[in-house]
Amino acid sequence: MKKLGLVFLLKPLQPQAIFSGCESQEAKERLTEVETALETMDAAQVYALCDDATKRSVTQEVVAERMSAVYDTLAVDSVDYTDIKRNKEASTDGKSVFDATVVVAGNGWEAELPAQLVFSGSDENMQLAWTPEVVLSGLTNDNTLNVQITQGKRGTIYARDGEVLAQDDENGVRQYPQAAIASSCVGYVRAATAAEIEAGTVGDVSVGTEVGRSGFEQAYQDRLVATAGMTVTLSDKPDDVLIQTEPADGEDITTTIDLEAQQLAADTISGETAAAVVVEPANGQVLVMAEGSSYDPTMWLDENMTAEDYAVAVEAGTTPGNGLFAQKNTPGSTQKLLTTLIGLNSGSMTLEHGYEIYGEDWAPPGGWGSYTVHRVVPIGGWINLHDALVYSDNIYFARCALDMGYDTFNNGMKSLGYGQEVPGAYKVDTSQITSEGVVADGHETGLADSAYGQYQVMTTPLQQALTYACLENAGKIMKPCYTLDEEPEVWIDTGTSQENIDFIKNALRDAVTVQHPSADASDVGANVYAKTGTAEIGVDGSTNLGWICGGDLDDPHWTACIQVNFVENRGGSDVNAAYLGSYVSQLYTAKGGAYVPSGIETEENADAGNAEAAE
Repeated sequence: MKKLGLVFLLKPLQPQAIFSGCESQEAKERLTEVETALETMDAAQVYALCDDATKRSVTQEVVAERMSAVYDTLAVDSVDYTDIKRNKEASTDGKSVFDATVVVAGNGWEAELPAQLVFSGSDENMQLAWTPEVVLSGLTNDNTLNVQITQGKRGTIYARDGEVLAQDDENGVRQYPQAAIASSCVGYVRAATAAEIEAGTVGDVSVGTEVGRSGFEQAYQDRLVATAGMTVTLSDKPDDVLIQTEPADGEDITTTIDLEAQQLAADTISGETAAAVVVEPANGQVLVMAEGSSYDPTMWLDENMTAEDYAVAVEAGTTPGNGLFAQKNTPGSTQKLLTTLIGLNSGSMTLEHGYEIYGEDWAPPGGWGSYTVHRVVPIGGWINLHDALVYSDNIYFARCALDMGYDTFNNGMKSLGYGQEVPGAYKVDTSQITSEGVVADGHETGLADSAYGQYQVMTTPLQQALTYACLENAGKIMKPCYTLDEEPEVWIDTGTSQENIDFIKNALRDAVTVQHPSADASDVGANVYAKTGTAEIGVDGSTNLGWICGGDLDDPHWTACIQVNFVENRGGSDVNAAYLGSYVSQLYTAKGGAYVPSGIETEENADAGNAEAAE
């Protein structure tokens, strides 16, 4: 907080001040009443304490207007009177004058000013004699406040390599140099309005201050926000500065976004209603948050969109949000990793676990009426965990869930973060097992379908990427980090053994080579493993979402998740498999044969760096 004079301290609204020169208790009580009315900026109470002469000459409305003209103009948050002392020289019979110090504070500023309170009547019956100087020293009925605001610059947002994602230009207008590449994760700003401030929806800022509305701009608003400077004078004394504070620029932040990898992801899924997320497993840094279709953040700035048009967009719910990668949806068969982890960690499944399964449809003895679990690849015969992962066998996982039971499944999902708010500054939808929180006891079809990512299971691409990343981090799911100054922190330890992790990864590698070879990128040295998913959504299940999550058996530095909407009649999740294969091939080519985010030291690049230094 910028200030002039003494440190500002909020006072409880109760008598506690010491009034020098007050001999009677009645006078002290009246001073306390006036002080409280002024500190609470209560015009009605101030007027009620005024003397008869005041009430004959001015109305309560006039007093209220003069007070609000100061407090509203300066956006005053608090008023604090201290050191109230009788001015014996100025006081006469029938008139008591008290000098005081008043500390006036608003958002980001504070000023210490002289004040004078005049009372008529004896100490036993003091009443306030109103003048505008009661509100602010020097204020009269004939002058007004002149307020000049100087805005500081909002903090700059950088990618991890130092490229600018958002910054203010020399005129204080927000610029987004990477607009189409990173808009969905960077977000946009608009100036705070008086109505928003009054409603408490934009935080503790002054009118006109840029406020982040989505993405990093919103997530790190408290760090990025600038503080305006203010110069206050009286209209009849323009050279006498009452209050002056200097503007302060917001803090710069460096995000974890790898701009080159972000660009390639955005290009790969361009034109699709799609999202791509890449995270670093060991520290939870989010390297990529891209979308297939984007927007220009500058079009949402105050300079380019009227307040009326923006209000219409807000009402219609069409303002840019935090991106598809942060929005929950049905995960389809990518859920099978979670069911596997729950089964293996609870002991209800083993690596050798299997069933005799024949045909394309299955229901337990007694059946579910006309409802059955349908499998995509009717391979037939004995199906173990390896084959169930390779061929994505819905029947296998449905039977596993029924065998483990409701408590084991529900508790297992909760232990993997479902129903928990995803930690971190960035706003991410909370995943769910069902809309009610759990699969209800006795709902067999709900339990069976949840096991392979249908029914009401929902998660975000970002959370799914973090979950799959535990396969590269000894079973630990990291808290997502979005800036380079955040310390890595384990969010969830799944407790999965390395033996089980290696088994799962190798099975998912076989899934790529057998079922989804379009995800393979071995031609550039990548050893991709992945699990696809096709989620059926809508009342009739006619709309399909394609998912793929995976990493590289030989490169622990990345795990990716790609979600593409509307893949029905296009091969379902095969669309995603092709996108992952293409993306990894481009990424490895661009990065020189392997993907290591900047700032991550490996044995190979350390040796290269030492050799370069020696030269």
